[in-house]
Amino acid sequence: MATTSYLYHTLALTRYRHEKTEYRGGSVYHHVRKKAEARQCAHCGARWTHLVMNGTFTREFHALPVGRRKQFVVLHGHFQRCRSCRRNLKEPIDFAEGKKRRLKAFERFVIDLCRIAPIKHVACFLDVGWDMIKDIFKQHLALQFKRRKLRKVRYIAVDEIAIRRGHHYMTVVIDLETGAILHAHEGRDAAVLIPFLEKLRRNRANLRAVAMDMCPLCQCK
Repeated sequence: MATTSYLYHTLALTRYRHEKTEYRGGSVYHHVRKKAEARQCAHCGARWTHLVMNGTFTREFHALPVGRRKQFVVLHGHFQRCRSCRRNLKEPIDFAEGKKRRLKAFERFVIDLCRIAPIKHVACFLDVGWDMIKDIFKQHLALQFKRRKLRKVRYIAVDEIAIRRGHHYMTVVIDLETGAILHAHEGRDAAVLIPFLEKLRRNRANLRAVAMDMCPLCQCK
């Protein structure tokens, strides 16, 4: 039987109270509700003492699996009327980004799996759609690229990987000195590399050598 402590330590639901657990279609559903003292206004950040509950909503989120058994978190949330800013908004959801229907912990698990297995195999293992895994990993690569200081890049490698059946590819650029992924974009022709090469030029990168696949479609003139 799951408890609030179990959800805290396994799914990082630090500000939520466990309501009940149910089993449907071979999957586990953990029903949670935000602790009263953890509530705050989504607009002005006012504390829970300034809030009045004004309606409810329910959302389901993909959570980390237990072995081959899927887990979901069912949030029983509230609309909140704030006495401070006079807004009536949904309570902030701490464990998911924006309107995504998956936990941040689930996304981190997917990223770890994508480091050791192809996207197709990760999707099959987790029994979720290919597009979900691809989107999570693409967002991760984009974030890593933004954090990387391109001016220090000297040696890069360019290659393409299959991301979907039917000859759908993604071109990836790697820093050979650090192993960091610098750029990833769908496609395998020269056009997908042009934006990255322009960024290198704007950052005045001292590029010395490029290792790349000799496929004619991938060669940049």
